[in-house]
Amino acid sequence: MHGSEMLLERAQRLPTPLEMRERFPLNPETAMVVEGGKEDLIEILTGRDNRLSVVLGPCGLSHINETLDFAETLAKAQGDFPHLQMIMRLNGEKPRTAVGWGGMLVDPDMNGSMDVAKGIATVRDMYTSVLGMGLPVSAEMLDPNLSPFLSDLMSFNWVGARNIEDQNTRRAASASPMPVGLKNPTNGHLPTLVNALKVASAPNAVLTTDVTGRPIFGRTPGNANSVAILRGTEMGPNCDEDSIASLALLLGNAGLPQRVIIDAAHGNCLDNGKKSVPGQVRALTQTAKIIGTGNQIVRGVMLEAMLQEGQTITDPVMGIENVMHCLEMLNNSVEKRRNVNLEV
Repeated sequence: MHGSEMLLERAQRLPTPLEMRERFPLNPETAMVVEGGKEDLIEILTGRDNRLSVVLGPCGLSHINETLDFAETLAKAQGDFPHLQMIMRLNGEKPRTAVGWGGMLVDPDMNGSMDVAKGIATVRDMYTSVLGMGLPVSAEMLDPNLSPFLSDLMSFNWVGARNIEDQNTRRAASASPMPVGLKNPTNGHLPTLVNALKVASAPNAVLTTDVTGRPIFGRTPGNANSVAILRGTEMGPNCDEDSIASLALLLGNAGLPQRVIIDAAHGNCLDNGKKSVPGQVRALTQTAKIIGTGNQIVRGVMLEAMLQEGQTITDPVMGIENVMHCLEMLNNSVEKRRNVNLEV
């Protein structure tokens, strides 16, 4: 082993992103879903479309068939909520505070074997299935090295609270070919979030790989479609009117667009220090009330959900009854916002 090589055990040679794209390709119909999802979200973020984007699904992919059943249920219900854009949340990787299962992408057998080639194939196959239902796909950007394996299938991605200060991730966000969200850090420090948005929005020099796996170095144009995400803090929620107004002021002072997505999970759903389904419903109810007053800053929400309510491997998720209730509530709130703004 040369001194420049990393210490690796059970190293495996992976297929290239191009090989995986050829194995699980987009067809003209699913390609339209990807591009349409991006275009609709950009229109919503810029305010040209006054719908609300709703990003929903499990926190981490762990039960493939159940997730596909949930996606099918959502796809059939899209027409019932004309004021909402639905995007499926399908995290192949799972960030952890300490140690734990790393997600379907890196450990598909959930036994520590880390068969990443199988994980990439499993996640790409699932993404193409969901796209075939007419739902755009989104996921967290955790390891930028894995992004080329999936980025052609996605309409939205985001940087999580634990990675928001990582310089390579911020620069990768500036190169993302889709809208990208950046979450506040777990301590809730909003200036850190604003600084991350500044980097993501600006040109950056990035070392990455192309779809053939070849290293490339280039300059990014900056991501004009980056957006702040308020996901709560270690101390509790930050989805209230005052927190949204404080962020909007900081964004305006920094010359950044005043727009935000509210993540109803994580710190925004704490009950006695623990994440809970009632906490998510409470956060979404509060957000819907804010939107209904005419608030134009909130452009989207995120929630963790499946068909069956309960605890997944990583987090509690809402069940379909609560999901449909919250979607109707949010849909009505957007209609109220339109009426309020028409009266002004």
